[in-house]
Amino acid sequence: MHSLIDALLVHNDIEADAYGIATTVGDIIDTLGYDGVIWILDIGDITATGTINASVYDDDAVAMGTEAEIVASRITALTAAGGDSNEMVVIQILRPKKRYCRIKVVTGTAGADLGVMSLRWRGRREPVTQVAVSEAIKLVSP
Repeated sequence: MHSLIDALLVHNDIEADAYGIATTVGDIIDTLGYDGVIWILDIGDITATGTINASVYDDDAVAMGTEAEIVASRITALTAAGGDSNEMVVIQILRPKKRYCRIKVVTGTAGADLGVMSLRWRGRREPVTQVAVSEAIKLVSP
C-alpha cells in the first residue's frame, strides 16, 4: 500500500518570522526524480501599508547563476487591505522544465509575518528520505 508521506519530501524553505522590507530567498530545491513542487506561503499579519509579492525562479545549475523567473508562478500585491493577512497561498510547479528552483518573497513598503514550506511530490523512487529538519509521522492502520 502506498502512503502519501512516502511520496512527499517536506522542506521548510523560509523560516516563519517577522520580515521587514526585503527580498527573502528560499532554499534551492533539486527537483530531480520528482513530478512537481508545491510552495505553501503561510501569511501572518501584514502591516497596514505592507505588500507581499512572491515568485519561483529556476535554473539548470545548482548555483542559480542564470536563474529566470517562472512568470506564471507570480503572486502579486497581497495586502492587509485586500484581506490577505492570516491566509495561505499555494504555488505549484508541475513537471519543472529545469532541475533547480527556489522561491523569492518580496515584502514591500512595510513588513509582514510569513513563512514558506515546500512539498516535492511523487518521488519516482519510494520511499522518499525526509531531511533532518522535517518531522513526519507515519501512521499505519491495522
